[in-house]
Amino acid sequence: MLVDSGQTLGTSNSYGVAFGDMDGDGDLDAFVANTSGKADTVWLNQ
Repeated sequence: MLVDSGQTLGTSNSYGVAFGDMDGDGDLDAFVANTSGKADTVWLNQ
């Protein structure tokens, strides 16, 4: 279950997000796709 943390992550002109277990620990992680030459970001759920 995902809940709102109440925190903001900045303004990187993000346009898409995908969730999956990217580090193999069984928790959902997030991949955020950004525009305007900004680097895409992976957020690991630890």
